[in-house]
Amino acid sequence: MIIKAQSIQLLIIHDSQSEAEPLVNLLRNQSIAVHSYFIASEGELEQQLTNKVFDLALIKQDTQTVDILSCLKLIKQLQPSLPKILLLPEWDSKLINQSLSLSADALVKISEQQLLLQYCLQLLELNRLRLESKILQSDLKETLQRCQLLLDSSMDAIAYVHEGMHIFVNPAYAEMLGYDDVDDLISIPFLDLVNSKDTDQLKALFKNYQHLTDEEISTSIQHAQGEYFPVRMQLSRAQYDSEACLQVVIRKKDLGSTELQEKLKRIQQQDLLTGLYNQQAFGDQLDQAYHQLLRKESGPQALLYIQLINMMDIKTELGITSADQVLADAAEQLKNSTGNKGCLGRLADDVFSWLIPVTDQVKVETLAKKLYHSLTEFLYETEGRTVTLKVAIGISQLDSSLEHAKQVLMESHHAANSAADKQLPVLRYDRTDSANVADSSLVEQVKHALQYDHFRLLFQPIISLRDDPQENYEVLMRLQIGDQSHGPYEVIRAADAAGLAVELDQWVAEHALRELAQHRQQGNDTKLFLHITPATMRDAAFLPWLNGVLRQHRLPGDAIVFQISEENALSYLKAAKAFGRALAVLKCRLAISHFGHMSDGISLLKHLNIDYVKMDASFVQNVQKEEVLNKLGELIKVTQQQDVRTIVPQIEEAKALNLLWSCGADYIQGYYVQRPSEDMAFDFSN
Repeated sequence: MIIKAQSIQLLIIHDSQSEAEPLVNLLRNQSIAVHSYFIASEGELEQQLTNKVFDLALIKQDTQTVDILSCLKLIKQLQPSLPKILLLPEWDSKLINQSLSLSADALVKISEQQLLLQYCLQLLELNRLRLESKILQSDLKETLQRCQLLLDSSMDAIAYVHEGMHIFVNPAYAEMLGYDDVDDLISIPFLDLVNSKDTDQLKALFKNYQHLTDEEISTSIQHAQGEYFPVRMQLSRAQYDSEACLQVVIRKKDLGSTELQEKLKRIQQQDLLTGLYNQQAFGDQLDQAYHQLLRKESGPQALLYIQLINMMDIKTELGITSADQVLADAAEQLKNSTGNKGCLGRLADDVFSWLIPVTDQVKVETLAKKLYHSLTEFLYETEGRTVTLKVAIGISQLDSSLEHAKQVLMESHHAANSAADKQLPVLRYDRTDSANVADSSLVEQVKHALQYDHFRLLFQPIISLRDDPQENYEVLMRLQIGDQSHGPYEVIRAADAAGLAVELDQWVAEHALRELAQHRQQGNDTKLFLHITPATMRDAAFLPWLNGVLRQHRLPGDAIVFQISEENALSYLKAAKAFGRALAVLKCRLAISHFGHMSDGISLLKHLNIDYVKMDASFVQNVQKEEVLNKLGELIKVTQQQDVRTIVPQIEEAKALNLLWSCGADYIQGYYVQRPSEDMAFDFSN
C-alpha cells in the first residue's frame, strides 16, 4: 500500500504507554514509519490536536486515564475527519452501542490483533485517498486559475464559442476587433463578425466541432467601426467552464511572428494605503497555505479577522482623508504587534487579516487579545483630533477538515461579527455550534448537521384498527438551526440538490437502527418505517451498507419498512423494482406512501412486492364526502386482494375512525393517536 512509503502520526489513548506499544509495533511490522503520541490527559490531547495533524487514533474504550466521551468530543471539534478505532475489552452489545454513539469509525476486540491491523490499514488508506482528493481539487483550482491568467494576458486574440455565441473573449480579442469592453462581444453571434462568403464553411465546422481537430482557415472579420480586415483563424475543440465548445484563435495576416511578444500582466500585491497584502494577494497566500497543508508541507494555521467596527463613523464624521490616516496608523500598529510574522493583509476598508502558523491554541487567542489592545489603546491623531478605534477579532483555523481555503475566511468573519454583537474583544469560531450556520444556505446547514449530528429523529406510532399487537413507528427527521426549524421535505430537497441525499438517508437509517436495537433489547417487538429518496433507491451501495448495519445491531430485516412515495416509485419504476427485489433478500419490507394520489398508482401493486400502502392525506381531509369515501374503500379493497395492508395517516379527530373502519383500513396514524416524540414510549396495549 502507498501508506508504507510514508510516516504516519498515530494518536493513542490507552492505560499506559507500555501497554500501547504492541499496537504501534503492529504497524511498524508492516514497514510503516509510525510516530506515536500517547495521551495521558485531556489537556495534553487538546495541545497535540492543535499542534499536529494525525492520521489515525486508537482509543481503548474502558481506559481510566481520561474521560473517553470528552476526548471524542474534543477530537470531533478539532480534527473531525480523524479516523478513530475503539478497542473493546469484549464483544458486548451495550459497549458496541455506546461506542457507535461516540462516532467510532471501527470497533475491534483488543485481543484480535490481525483484525485490528486490517482496520488500521483500511482507514489509513481511506484517509490518504480523502487527502489526495482534496489535493487534486486544489491542484485543479490552481491550474484553472493559471489557465485563466494565461488567457487574459495572452497577446493572441482568443475566444470560446458555443452554439454560435461567444461565451468568453480575452482582452486581446476585444482590442483587435475594436471593442472597449469584452462584455460587448458576448451578445454578438460569432458568425455575424465573419465575412459572409466564409460563413457556410464555418457553419459546417461548428456543426461537427466535437470531431474537429485543429483547423485553420483564412477569412476576414469585421471591426467595430464596420470595415473588414484579413485574419488567420485557428479552430480547435475545447472546454470552457465545463461546457464543450470551440476555441477560436485569431491572428492578423500582416503580423509576423517576430512582432508577437509575450504580454505580461502585472498583478499588484500591495495595498497602496497600508503597504500590506491587498485582498487578491492575501487570498492567493491563503490558497497556497491550504495547498501546502493538504500536502503536509506545513501545519494548521490560524486566521484572525480584525474588524474596525467604527471606521464608517470616523469616515462620516472626519472625512475620507482623515479615515485613511487612521487606517494607515492602524496598519503600522499591526505591523509592530505582529513582528513581521505570518501574513498580514487588508481585506476591505475596515478589515485586516492575519494568517499565522498554529503552535498553541491558547497562544493564538493571547496574540489576538494583544492585537486588540494595541489597536484600541492607541490614540490616533488626525487634523488635530484624537480618535480611538473599536475592534472585534474573529478566529478560525485553516486545517485539512475544510472543504476549501475560503471557508476559514467565512468562519472568522462570522466569529468577528458575533464578537461585535456580544461586545467581546475576541471570539473563536466553533464549528460544532449549529447557531454558526443559522444565516447560511440550507445546503450548508444540511452539510453542517451531517458532520456534527445535529439532526433530530422523532417517532410517531402507527396503530392497528384490527387488533394487531405489532408495534410500529414512523421515523421523522427534523433540523433545528437556532430558532428556525426545517421539515423533512425542504431538507431533502436541499440535500438532493447538493448530492447529499444518500448520505442523509444513511444518517437517518444508522441512528434510527441504533435506537431500535436499544429499544428491542427491552423486549419490544418493534418495526420502524423509514423514508428513502430516489437517489438512495438507485444507489447500489446502500443495501450492502444497510446489511452491515443490521448485522452490527443484530436486527432482523423485517424490523424495517422502507417507504417510497407513489410519485417516485412511478418515476423510477425500474430502480424501484430492483430495490424491492434486493429488500426481499434482506427480508426488509416495502411501503408506498401518498398512495392514490396519482391515477396510475394502482399499477404499482402489479410491479412491486409491496407490504404496506400509506394512503394520500387528501382522502382524510375529504373523507366525509361520499365519493371520496367510496374511492378510498375501492382502493383498500384492491390492496387487500393483493395481501397489502393499508395505513391512513394524519388522523386528528375521532369522528373519522368509524368511516375508516367501515371501508377496511388496517392502521391509522396522526395527532389523534400521538404527536411525534423523541422516544418510542407509546402504549400499544391500550
